[in-house]
Amino acid sequence: MKSFKGFLIALLLLSAVLTMIFYFVEPLLPIKMKFESFWIIQIIMIVASMLFHYGLTRSAAAGGQAFVRYFMGATSVKLMLFMIIMILFGLLNKEQAFGFILHFFIFYICYTVLEVAVAYRQFGASKKVASDK
Repeated sequence: MKSFKGFLIALLLLSAVLTMIFYFVEPLLPIKMKFESFWIIQIIMIVASMLFHYGLTRSAAAGGQAFVRYFMGATSVKLMLFMIIMILFGLLNKEQAFGFILHFFIFYICYTVLEVAVAYRQFGASKKVASDK
């Protein structure tokens, strides 16, 4: 659980930085690129990242094959789910679609980079080599 607490700290720091950036940049964007309820997207990303990393931590305890299967499966399911959310929002709210999809994509990239970086640092190849010795 120590690794999960470390991830939560990194997640909160990233979330705070992104909130500040979007809060100050949002008023400067052209009207087409604005999505003033960006915090809703951010909450979705935070919850998805926490659930993903919790499952990743549990699968790492089960072994290497379970870890790989979980990582690949959960990443694929998350991507498909997020694509469905973006498509549905775009179809239902055409006037806000561009801003929503732009914000959603930026948050997706930022949180995915965090997830992969933390997972690599905590569960990467160097951890396996160290545990084999």
